[in-house]
Amino acid sequence: MAISNCLFSPTSENLLSHSSHYELMSRGFSVWCVLESLTLNLTATHSRDLCVLYKPTAMKKKLSFILIFFTLVFMSCEKEPLPADTETLIFGQIYDSTNDLPIISKKLKIAEYREVGTFSGISYIFNGFIDSTYTNINGEYNLPFRTTGNGRSYLIQIELDNEVHIHNSDEIIQEETIGGELELNFEALQLYPVDLRVITTDIINQEITVYQQFPGGITDRIPSATQNSVRRIWVDKNIANGINFSIREPNPNLNYDIEIPLNNTTELYEYQVEINSTDFE
Repeated sequence: MAISNCLFSPTSENLLSHSSHYELMSRGFSVWCVLESLTLNLTATHSRDLCVLYKPTAMKKKLSFILIFFTLVFMSCEKEPLPADTETLIFGQIYDSTNDLPIISKKLKIAEYREVGTFSGISYIFNGFIDSTYTNINGEYNLPFRTTGNGRSYLIQIELDNEVHIHNSDEIIQEETIGGELELNFEALQLYPVDLRVITTDIINQEITVYQQFPGGITDRIPSATQNSVRRIWVDKNIANGINFSIREPNPNLNYDIEIPLNNTTELYEYQVEINSTDFE
């Protein structure tokens, strides 16, 4: 296999890393294809002349060649940053169609990434946020930004909080969009607060983790041997909402699931649940 064929062989791997949550797609040449070719070449040399292959100076030359080769390949595969001061306009709306509500005062930010060659292809390194804006009373936003000259890839990100659930809160801004305009609309779900009061009817000597359905996260854990505690959670008022209680010990975890019944209200209310050590399985 010729090494020149390897340089343009696309990898099938994907890389995702965020800082801060965010890296994009990976692409590039197949390093393993190159290694295979070099190995075949070294094997052929070995079969022709064992003495030459085992001479320290010859081996050092081979290793130096490989290191220089990969350094040059990685440098050649890195893309140059986009030119500075190219203006792009991203606009659209964040709307809750379930409750027929615009999502107001929601912050959107533009993240910039630079591209760095790696063994797996190209890794996207977070440079920072370069611009931001907020939605208006209609849930609409206009977010113009300019390239800095230090990055090549851009992402629009919605700042998350407990009160609004957005399934896809990030969108890649394709390179062909830079310098133009793009409309991006986001579907959201307004959530409403509930104070969950947890009463334990016996002594549970393990810490209890409480998982809420929206936004799919963990509340403050309930300390061991606590028999009366309150945790603020956020629910969809249109459906019954699932809550999971979990004890880490013994391994594997023990779990207990409940549902908070549908309560079509936007006002804060308290929901009480009683749990016992025998509930966990």
